[in-house]
Amino acid sequence: MSEQVPQVPPAPQDNNYSYNSYAGGQMPGAPAAAPVPPKRPKQVDSSFVLLMITLVLTVISVPAGIAFLASDENKAAMQADAAAAGFTLDLDVAIAAGAMVLVVMGIICFAITLLVAIFIRKGHNWARIVLAVYAGLSVLTLLTGTNLLGWWGILLMVAATVPLFLKPAPAYFSEMKQYRLSRKFSQVQ
Repeated sequence: MSEQVPQVPPAPQDNNYSYNSYAGGQMPGAPAAAPVPPKRPKQVDSSFVLLMITLVLTVISVPAGIAFLASDENKAAMQADAAAAGFTLDLDVAIAAGAMVLVVMGIICFAITLLVAIFIRKGHNWARIVLAVYAGLSVLTLLTGTNLLGWWGILLMVAATVPLFLKPAPAYFSEMKQYRLSRKFSQVQ
């Protein structure tokens, strides 16, 4: 007697369904490596140094400007200009107002330059753009005939701005943006 084994049809090959209703879980992946900050180019460092020198000149130019306002030559010129225009001038009030304007403008310029320098060194592109606009506006003040210290400060600011737009500095700013984003998203998880 021969035994017959029942024939079982083969499983369909074109079927992607699993007969196991409970699939096994996946192993968690390894943690991502910590992002590495890009290397800061020498153009960014030299621009930072030039901006620090500009800050020193700003601090020096305020007392120098006040001394110029209070000088006898300036007082005589102010008095002559007022007489030519046909009005009287209280020199002490004019000098005090001019000194106040110099101090306030010096503080504002110092704060803008310091803030921009710090954030440029950190690799923030917006600070580079603010510096370019600020340097452009400062160049326009050359038309008003500022003192020698103002000229040097503006020239240093322009000299600090230009390298930030030459290779490899723009790549550094975009890499720093990616680095900050990757750090932000790696902290969220």
